[in-house]
Amino acid sequence: MITLRYPYYMSALPLAEVMPVLLKEDLLWMAGLFGMTVPKSKKKEAVAQMVTEHLLTHPKEVLSLIPSNELKMLREMVKLESGSYLSRKTPSKHFWIQSLGLVITYEDKKGKRSNMMMLDEMKSIYTPYLDDAIKNAGKRNDEEKNVKKTVVQKDSVKGILDGLDHLHGKYVHTWFMEQYINYGDYEFRNEWLVDGYCESYNDLMRTNDPLRVKDANKYIQAFMKEWYRDDPARYYEALELLQEWALHQFMDMEASLKGRIDRDWFNAVTEEEAEELYNRIVGYPLEICNMMHEDGREEEAVANLFYLLEMTGDLYRFNQDLFESKSSSLVPKMKLMKWWLTELYLIVKGNPKVNDEIKSDMDFFLMDLQHRTQLFDEASTKWDDMFTDNQPYAEDDGLWKHYKEDMMKRKNDIVFVSRTC
Repeated sequence: MITLRYPYYMSALPLAEVMPVLLKEDLLWMAGLFGMTVPKSKKKEAVAQMVTEHLLTHPKEVLSLIPSNELKMLREMVKLESGSYLSRKTPSKHFWIQSLGLVITYEDKKGKRSNMMMLDEMKSIYTPYLDDAIKNAGKRNDEEKNVKKTVVQKDSVKGILDGLDHLHGKYVHTWFMEQYINYGDYEFRNEWLVDGYCESYNDLMRTNDPLRVKDANKYIQAFMKEWYRDDPARYYEALELLQEWALHQFMDMEASLKGRIDRDWFNAVTEEEAEELYNRIVGYPLEICNMMHEDGREEEAVANLFYLLEMTGDLYRFNQDLFESKSSSLVPKMKLMKWWLTELYLIVKGNPKVNDEIKSDMDFFLMDLQHRTQLFDEASTKWDDMFTDNQPYAEDDGLWKHYKEDMMKRKNDIVFVSRTC
């Protein structure tokens, strides 16, 4: 997907200048989709040139790969003035028109909206073929829908949901909440049903009772039943996404530092105890940051970060006073720890070495943590930034710089190893 900061002049650029921003693996995937045989040893610039030429010279073939709903989005875009974009809610996986490089995308800070724009060059080439492509895609949809109706039954939703364990169930319901309740468009529901689901979802986030999963599941079944009755296309789309998330293998959150953190941790009650706890654990964020920069240890670093966040969140829920300032000149030690962990989270999300799948999982883990502990201020810009992927975060600026300076002062008291952080 071509993702750029949105400058209005960008629409006038030729595709050949934009395509090289894609990763080589994405270019090779596109080349394979177009039927090209390209050795992996071929230079990225050469692959980008081949894919660009195909996109510019085979519009009918490229459009045949795109579903009808996205073809209609393209038709809306070609009618817009040069430099204007079409805004849509960001899907759980990229639109085909994004993956195939037909549009440039600019995502908002929260990553909830995708603003898509066609290059002027692409508009002129693809516009003459769009109407026929939409007609052909409609015929394919009708044929596929008839096949689906004979295979997919209404009770398959229950089978998908009942097969989830408690932890996976929480993640799937978090996805459903974000996909449909918080930012979605609910056309087929009664208000009491939505209110009931939200209450059930909140209970699920705050308890380890497996029965809460079944409580929340029954509402999704009711929603899907309405969609099946009133809009089968919507039902099948939701069913496909539900299956995708039910089968998704979330990353392993076993923290390698758990034993050491457990030995150092205790539930502080007084400010004096909180300061002692802080002094015991203040070196861990730096150790986790160094771990993240070592090849192959990114997932391990994320698991350790979340374990430390879990412990800090539980303490916050237990005793919020330890995190609140008593005077304007003194910042509580545990509030400092929350700051350092927030900065570390932003550094991880901005690191290109951490793959997109891990970052997506991090969003789910963070929402789960927040629902249970309310550790973070959701009105702050930092909270929005925590859901922004691949935003470069300077490790030598801001609060993290102050943290490192504090670590330098403490280097005689703690194990201090700084390779990159």
